[in-house]
Parts: sequence; structure tokens; C-alpha cells
Amino acid sequence: MTLTRCSNGRMSLGGKIMCRKIIYILLSILIIQSIFIQGFYDYCIVNAETPKIEVLIEGIDETPKGKIIGTHGPITNAIELWHYSGGYWKYKGLIIDDKDLVRNIRDEEALEKAINEEIKFEYTIDPELYKKLIEEGDIKIVCSTTLKDGVTMESKSILDLFYARPIIEVENGKIYFSAKPRFHFFTEDNASFQKIIGDKLNVRIPIVDPEYGCNTYAIWKRTEAVDWGGALGYFDKNDILVKAPPESGRIAPAQIKNASGHLIEGFTFKTGTITRKSEESSVGYGTFKNGGAVGIHFDYPIKFTFYSAKEPRDLSVRFETIPQSAAKGDSVTVVAVVDSAFLNEEKTNFRWEITPVKDRKLDVTYGGKDGLGQKQGEISVFPKGDERGDHPFYAVFTMPDCDVDVKFIVNEEGINPEEDDLGNNVVSATIELVYTFNDLEVVNLPYYALSRDISFDLAGENKIKAELRLPRGSWSGNAKGELSVTNENEDLLRKFEVNNNPKVNEDSETIIRKPIINAQIQRSDFGDNPSKKIYLDVADPTKPIQKKASVTYKGRVERSYTYMEYCDEEEICAGHPESSTTSAAFNNGIHEVQINTYVYNGKKDLKKKEYENKISNNYDKDFKARILWINSPIKFDVIRYMFHLDAVGNPKTWEAVPGRYQREFVQQCSADIDWNVTSSMKKEYEQAREAARQEKQGQAFYDKAVFATDKDLKDYDFPIKSGYYFNPAGKYTFEITTVNYKTSQGKTKEHEELVNALINSFRYESNLIYIDGNNQPVNIANGSYKTPGILTAKNNKGIGSKELIRVTTTEYKNTPNEVVFGKCLWKVIRCPEVWTVIRNINIENMLPEIRRYMK
Repeated sequence: MTLTRCSNGRMSLGGKIMCRKIIYILLSILIIQSIFIQGFYDYCIVNAETPKIEVLIEGIDETPKGKIIGTHGPITNAIELWHYSGGYWKYKGLIIDDKDLVRNIRDEEALEKAINEEIKFEYTIDPELYKKLIEEGDIKIVCSTTLKDGVTMESKSILDLFYARPIIEVENGKIYFSAKPRFHFFTEDNASFQKIIGDKLNVRIPIVDPEYGCNTYAIWKRTEAVDWGGALGYFDKNDILVKAPPESGRIAPAQIKNASGHLIEGFTFKTGTITRKSEESSVGYGTFKNGGAVGIHFDYPIKFTFYSAKEPRDLSVRFETIPQSAAKGDSVTVVAVVDSAFLNEEKTNFRWEITPVKDRKLDVTYGGKDGLGQKQGEISVFPKGDERGDHPFYAVFTMPDCDVDVKFIVNEEGINPEEDDLGNNVVSATIELVYTFNDLEVVNLPYYALSRDISFDLAGENKIKAELRLPRGSWSGNAKGELSVTNENEDLLRKFEVNNNPKVNEDSETIIRKPIINAQIQRSDFGDNPSKKIYLDVADPTKPIQKKASVTYKGRVERSYTYMEYCDEEEICAGHPESSTTSAAFNNGIHEVQINTYVYNGKKDLKKKEYENKISNNYDKDFKARILWINSPIKFDVIRYMFHLDAVGNPKTWEAVPGRYQREFVQQCSADIDWNVTSSMKKEYEQAREAARQEKQGQAFYDKAVFATDKDLKDYDFPIKSGYYFNPAGKYTFEITTVNYKTSQGKTKEHEELVNALINSFRYESNLIYIDGNNQPVNIANGSYKTPGILTAKNNKGIGSKELIRVTTTEYKNTPNEVVFGKCLWKVIRCPEVWTVIRNINIENMLPEIRRYMK
């Protein structure tokens, strides 16, 4: 025998073909064998008694309400038919003629009539299960199959495998199963071996629907009559010409080359565990054309679930909702559900036990259906599925600073009502406390900053974690939930963002979140808003204004799971599939942000710097003088350059904001006066005076004055000769350099006033007596001869209205220098310009040509 596996993945036992070459008649042998080895049976427990049996079909009949006694399977049996020379297909006593198969292959009703008998399967069952079935006496057997629809993947029915409800007997430690089998062939588009290989065959060989089985092939050596064993078939309903995948080790109809059964070249397949080359092999040895060497194989995987036919007597309890963990202060809700397998309404008792593991007082609010709000009491329960509903019980409390044990008990003694099983009357769990994190972030907003971005990891170096534990069974779906992050102070943390905190949807039991918080702190939130001319006064600018903002976080994750609920302690039965949900809390916490805002908007009154206000070197023999004074105060508005900082504390952008107080610009002004005698009186009269000393005669020697030539007068400075005028003569220069501060270019008032004052300060005085044009005695200023005559730049005319003093000035030479004053981190003041003005003043004693008047 050779063990084989069909294209749908199920195992079968294919037969070798024994062929005599004498008359080239191939006798096809039909073999059936269970692919699962039945367990060893202890015949000591064989009992001639047989239980009363009702056979039910899963998906057709209602699921029994009685308890599950146990299950057997799924176990796959198979039927394999081979073609015989008499023109029929055969398996044991089951025979189908070629003509019936070809004619009725698409007519299911006719095909059912053509199948001449039922098949029988035997299953050896576990001795303990058999014993339970015998003891129960009255049972219901639900039959099901593991076959799935290839498109919808829904489970098929037993009635897809057999024409009618099967007959089942249980005796002698075995299950005896009888039914007329269905054969499923692929008939779409008139698909056939002949059409696929493109060669004429003498027999119509049906193609097995791969959802139910496969074709099998007897493989021979192509060049001589050597039997190489059986090979499995492959067929794709979506493409009848597709070849078998190389790794499958199978043969598809499209890989058979001709009616002789030769295979196309270039692929490999397996007979048992041996790999064969297609070019060396054939299907049969000259028999394929007449239908030989090809089998039709069908799988029948069957599962038996045994129920008690007696009225069930069982209450059970389960937690429908209970968190595995919670944080201190969280509201915790636990939901317990009581299920009843009784067929009628029953009264019973219940009790909650909710106990902190530490000595803590716990206030619990209880609730339930129909207003039930007690810790313990009596209730009426109804059968599962009853329109009056299920029986949920609620307990709500606030999580303390420790774990909490939760237990729910129903019908504790098992006598109200009497039950068959008390193992499912109590459910308990422990809700674990998760750690709460507390963190502090300190941020400084300096004097010069209007705002500052901040960024930090929520919970610092801690991992915000939620840990799920599978209560039982297996997870179904991903964990889902979220960590909620809340800005508790929206008036302090502006532009609040939470990054790196996606909602939970992941296949994981441990979920970790590391959110990053981005926000901005603004000076205006502290009552100081220079941009809007709102200025805050603080007693001590070195001490910041402190405020705290808080970011809180908490959250939960939930995950569904499935499990089997068994009806007895031995868990012999397959169990009832159930689903539930469990949850776990994230670490909760608070992350505080301490904001230190430094405020300084200037002083109203500043200490004034002392400047000098004096004249130095102001003596008659000094040729340099210096005047110091204070400029006229210039009022100006202060502009403050403040910054918006990034999260590191570096300036991003700056903003010019108005300063709080208007200021006065005051500075030291100066004037330097240089006196210079360009041409003295002595020098002016030197030529005429020397000529008089040398007693020279002639008008040419006396250019500006006529001096006496008397020897006794030669030692006098200016012995003017009687009858001649003596006028003042000389040239004097003043250079004035002023340093002043102003906000615009051009002349300065101070410089102008100083120049005029210096010019007007020049004075020439003489007590000489002159004779004017009217022969009247006058002084040099044409005034009374009895008083000295005084000449100035303003009163510069003398005898005969002659100009005796002349003043000439140069133009201003202005040198402006812009001064930036008071640079510091928090303000920049643009000051007035410094003006340095230099001016030359020439003062001359004019000596006009003077004619001597003769009386």
C-alpha cells in the first residue's frame, strides 16, 4: 500500500495497480482505509448495552441544550473508485456504470439513483468516552465536517457529503456510521481529460472537484512494464490548464501529454516519498486510453459531538468585563454574568466579594438587571437565549492604592437549585494597581523673551505602559485603545500638541507609549505684555513670577479573546466556543511644568549722571579756553528688542516693542576756543616807528601812522606826531570747536550763540582826543573827548563814520558722528548725533588811509 495526500490537503491511501499484460486488460482495485490510526481500545469495558441515539446535523438542526459529554474526531475516511474493464467504476459493492456516470454526471438526482448502496465507516472511540455514553443512556450526536467552501470559507454540511441523514450506532466501543455518499465532480465548461490533453480517450474520466477530493494516478515506467506506485492529482478550478506547483509533487491533467498516458517533459512529482522525472513516467502502461490507471478519490472528514439528551442542570458565572489593572483614582467597573443551562426559570443566590489587598476602605456601588443593587441576595435566572435576557451584575468602585481581589459566587452550596456541576459557580480575579508617575519640567522665560517654545517627553524617562495577560484561550484581534493626554492649563500651555501617541491597534500584550509634548509659553499670560503697552511692576526683578501648568495622562487598552467553555471537569467534550474582552490600564500620571517668568520694564526715574558746567583757562594771558555745559535734554521713546525663543532657548525671531518710560538724552557738551594774534599792533606800526627812530623823512616811510622823530621820544612805544591821527591796528583770530548733541544735521544754536558772544566780546578802548571834520574834539568812537572811546564789533565805526573794526567768519565745518548708546541684551537706544563745529573768526583794526587836516 502507498500512503497519499489529495490536492485539498487530506490524506488517503492509494492502491498500486497490478496489471497483467496477457490480454492488456487492467483490473482496477478499489481500496479504502482510514488515514488516522485508531487508538488502542481496551476491550475489557465492552458492554452489550447501546445508548438511545438521535442524530443531528450541524447547521441544520438546533444545537442541543444538554451538556456536552465529549467529542470524537474529526477523522477523515476516504472512498477511492477505480475503473474496470467491464465498463464500470467500483468500490467494494458500490458500482457505477460508465454510461450512468457519463449520462448523469451533471444530474445529481440521477447520480444518486445510480449509486447502488451506502458506505459504512467504523470508528473506535476512547474507552472513557464510550463508558460515559453508555452510562448516559440517552444521547444526541451532532455530525459536522471540517470541509470549507472554497469561496466563502464557510463550513460545509454533512449533507454536502451524504445524500441523507446518516444512521449511527454506538456499541462494542465503536461508532458505526452508514450513509449514501455524494460524489462531487467538476463539470463546468464541459471540462474533461480528453479536452484538456487534446487526445481522444475511449472512456469518459471524470474530474474530481478539488474541494472534496482528487484524482489519483497509477504511475508506470514509460519504456517497460514497471509499476512505480501511486501519485496524487492536482486541479485548479479557476484555470483547468494550469500545471501543478513544482513543490507539490503532484500531477495536473494538463501535464498528461497524450492518450497513452505519457507525461509532458520537464517536471518532477512523487510516488510516495520517491521523486520521479516526468519524461521517464506515464499514467499506466498502455491503459490510460481505456480509463485505466486513474482513480477518483473522495474525502469524508467527520466530527461527532455527543450531548446528553437529559435536561441540563447547571448555572455558571463569568466576568464579562473586568480590567486586569487600573491606576489609583480610576473608576473601575466589573460585570459578572450568570448563565443558566436549565430549561426553565430558576431561583438562586449570589454574592460579591471585593477586597483590597491592604487594609483600605472601599465604597462599592452594586447594580444589575431590574434595579438589583445588592452585594448579595436572591435572583431569578432564565435559560440562555430566553427573551427575558441574561443576568449581568455590576460593581463600580474607585481604585485604591493597592491591588483589589474580586470574586462573584452563584448558588454556592449547589442546592438552590440542585446542579450537576459546581466547578463553574465561582469566578475570581485580581485587579492590579499600576504605578502613577509624577514629573516636573522647569522652564525659564528670561527678561528679553516674549515667548518660548517647549518640548519634553511625557513622563520623562519612564515608559508609559499597559500590560495585557491572556486570561485563557487565544487572542482574537488586536489590542485597541488609547492613552489620553490632557492639557490642564490651556491658559499657560499655548499651541499644545501631542506627538508620538497613536491610537492603539496592535498585536501585542505590552503596549508602550512615549508621547512628546510641544507647546509655547507666552509672557502675556503672566500679565506682562509690552507689545500691547501693558507693563507689569514687580518688587524684585531678580525673582521670577512662578506658575505651574499640568499635563495629565491616563488610558486603557482592550483586547478580545476566545476560549472553549467545557461542560465537565475532564474537558472530554469539544467545548462551547465563547468570547470575551479583557483590559489593562496605562500608567497614569501628571507632568508639571514650572514656568519662571522674569519681568523688568525699567525704572521711572533713573539716577542722572553729573556733568560739568564751567569755563577753564579763562585768563587774559591764556590763548586756549574750554567751556563745558550740558546739552538741552532730548526726549525720546525707548524701543525694546525682544525675542521669541525656540525650545532650546535660542532666538528665533525678534520684535521691536515700545519701552515703558520716555527718556531724556543728556550729555557733556564742550567748546574749545583757540586765541591767536595774527598781526599785533606793534607789528602793524613797526615800519613807521622804526623810521621815526631813525629820523627818516618822507611819506613812504610812514605807511600807517606818523611818529615823532624827536630823540627824547624814541623810547616811547607810539609817540604819535602832533596833528596826526593814531588809529588802532592789528589782526586777531579765534578758532572755536564745539561738540554738541542733536537729532538732526545743520547748525547748532549753542555754537551760533558762542560765536556771536566771542565776537561781541572784542573791545578796543583809547583815551586819545581827535578832531573831527567840524574841528571839534572827540574820542576815537566819535564821542565826547572827555571819556575814553570804545570800539566793538557791533560799534565798529569811529571818526567820520569810518569802519575801524571788521569781523570776518568762515563757514561751518560740520562733522556728524552717529553714536549708538546703551547696548545691552534687552534694549538698544539710538542717540542723537554728535556735532563738532569749527569756525574761524578774524577781528581786524582797520587803519584806513588818513589824511592830515591842516588848520
